[in-house]
Amino acid sequence: MLNLWTLEERRNRQDLIEIFKICKGYTRINPNNLFYFDNNGKGTRGHSLKLVKLRCTRNSRKHFFSNRAITRWNLMDQGAIDATCVNAIKGRLEKLSDTRMAFFMGLLVVFLLARPHKVSYKVSYKVRFQSTYGCETLC
Repeated sequence: MLNLWTLEERRNRQDLIEIFKICKGYTRINPNNLFYFDNNGKGTRGHSLKLVKLRCTRNSRKHFFSNRAITRWNLMDQGAIDATCVNAIKGRLEKLSDTRMAFFMGLLVVFLLARPHKVSYKVSYKVRFQSTYGCETLC
């Protein structure tokens, strides 16, 4: 087996790298134009650059870069966010993909793998997913 990343995993990884570059100032894009930072200080979980996900009513905005990668960005730990350069964050994302199963896959897949007993809600996606626990849902 070649152990190549799927297209979805590569896109999700690149989204995280782009958010890192924007938030750390490696690009000319002002992060305040794309993201809203969570400055509430709700607790000690997560990292210092948490982003707020805005409520969207249109599908075009839901799947836009600044909204689709926020949930995955907020799941990262402080060690990955404290990387000093782009190559360091790439290495930490590589380690993250090795330690956390399915981190770069769809978030519904991660939820199903983590909590197979909570599959009672309806999902309206197009592709069928067969989990390792035998429950079949729509993804």
